[in-house]
Amino acid sequence: MTAQGTGHVPAAGPVVLAVRHYHHLLDGVGLLAQSRRPLHILIGLDWIAQPSTRLMMEGLAGACAWPVTLRSAQDRLSDQGVDRPGPRAFHEHEVARYQQRAHRQCIDLLGRGRVLVVFPEGFPVIDPHTARAARRSALAPFKSGFARVAIAAARRQGMAIPVVPVGIRPDDHDDSRLAFVYGAPQQVTAATAVDALIAQTRAAVAQLSA
Repeated sequence: MTAQGTGHVPAAGPVVLAVRHYHHLLDGVGLLAQSRRPLHILIGLDWIAQPSTRLMMEGLAGACAWPVTLRSAQDRLSDQGVDRPGPRAFHEHEVARYQQRAHRQCIDLLGRGRVLVVFPEGFPVIDPHTARAARRSALAPFKSGFARVAIAAARRQGMAIPVVPVGIRPDDHDDSRLAFVYGAPQQVTAATAVDALIAQTRAAVAQLSA
């Protein structure tokens, strides 16, 4: 894995990395290997089938201070992905509670000056748990969560929160060879418009991934 532009990530203070989601595992591995700072990755665990795995993964996430969210059945069945049938350790009635808790945890992490990693597409291209149409170049629509978290944190802290777009370029012949490209941060304030931030960030990530 290679990296370009890691200097765009501030050396201190709160920052959101808005990252293209290409591979269910290697995206996080690459980001962790490249970062000079500890990362807190917002992860979705709705793919888990066994209660014992749920317990283990939630315990590990808690130890790392990684917020845990759940993607709804509607998201899994939308044109973003085709849900694979099978048992699940989580239930649909838990989705709203997990999403609200993750939102608060993300704002708290930024308030403590940490680096928060979010994959705004929600689903990766390569994932053993969710089937997707091939989209090596096109990004899926971005969810609004990362933008709402950054704006809420800026409002609470009374300061701008940098959002750094990160593109991922896979090798044409080997999906395990990834190039991570970091772009210039956008300074998000309490007055930033959610829709504008989503559009600008998605455009930047798309350009960096091209």
